[in-house]
Amino acid sequence: QENRSRARHVLLLVSAAMLFLTLAGHAQDLNSRARNQILVLQQEKLSRTPAQRKLDSQLVYAVREKRQGFIMRDVPSLKAQVAFEPDGRVLVDIRAEVVPAVLDFITAQGGLVISSFPRERAIRALMPLEQIEPLAAQPKVRSIRPADRATTNAETIAWEGDIAHRANDARATFLAD
Repeated sequence: QENRSRARHVLLLVSAAMLFLTLAGHAQDLNSRARNQILVLQQEKLSRTPAQRKLDSQLVYAVREKRQGFIMRDVPSLKAQVAFEPDGRVLVDIRAEVVPAVLDFITAQGGLVISSFPRERAIRALMPLEQIEPLAAQPKVRSIRPADRATTNAETIAWEGDIAHRANDARATFLAD
């Protein structure tokens, strides 16, 4: 048992050292590439329309990805982080004056108002992705973002450092207990 523990510890240290050496060798290249990608993202944000400025970046990226198959050629690894409902719509939280004109616009565009709170100027709705930008163009709308979702912790409790050191991955890979 003690020998197994030492062997796992050595294996983890060797793996970490190899990863460090690989990253250190590419650090110069990663830094210049990362700087260029950040510059591209900053320029993209400056070029947004007034309606797009009301949208969370993830929604802007999801629309682009759906229209052209990618978000930006210069940042090929960028992927939108938007959860779609089974019917293809997106659950969004909208900051807006809650007036009949806005609520009617949502339903006319194929959306469904889940809840609205005039006092808080908040609306939760299911919207077709293609109709989110036209909704943002409405004068009474201030911002739109993917809806916050409740989460539960249904997993087992991770021991201190377990995730940070990827011990759970090592156990699964090497069938250790």
